[in-house]
Amino acid sequence: MIDKLYNKIQKMRSVLENNPDGPVIGKLRSGKAINLQRLENGVTEYYSFLVISNGARCGAIDIFSYETMLESQYYLEFLDEGQYDVRDWVYVGQCLYDPIILNKISGLVYQFYEGTPLEQGECYGSFNVFLNEYVFGEKYETIIPDVDDDKWYQILKEL
Repeated sequence: MIDKLYNKIQKMRSVLENNPDGPVIGKLRSGKAINLQRLENGVTEYYSFLVISNGARCGAIDIFSYETMLESQYYLEFLDEGQYDVRDWVYVGQCLYDPIILNKISGLVYQFYEGTPLEQGECYGSFNVFLNEYVFGEKYETIIPDVDDDKWYQILKEL
């Protein structure tokens, strides 16, 4: 994980811990010990995040903990089998309850939309780009409606 992103995460963790509304706004958990050397390349950035924060609630974006991620993979059965090989994807979170799914081959993060089958939406880049620009960055406002009322966004603007 790049130092700039790590510093953003640590700064937000500190702000949330010292804000009386912190638990309502978001939660960055303690990290999980994970052996990063035995992973497929496309998931390394996600697992590196779990080492820093084993799951997170970041305003309207949830990033699953390791345990929740393992329990939630059944949801991938709603991918269109003719278009996607379920083995190439991992369900890692949600944005306003729509799935955030990571492609294990490319390492790219996609938002999918509810339905049967799930409809592929935006690509947010690699997992680190997704974190740096959308979760902890200025592009958060591009994917969350009514962002002016979003307390996570208000903190992001102040950092």
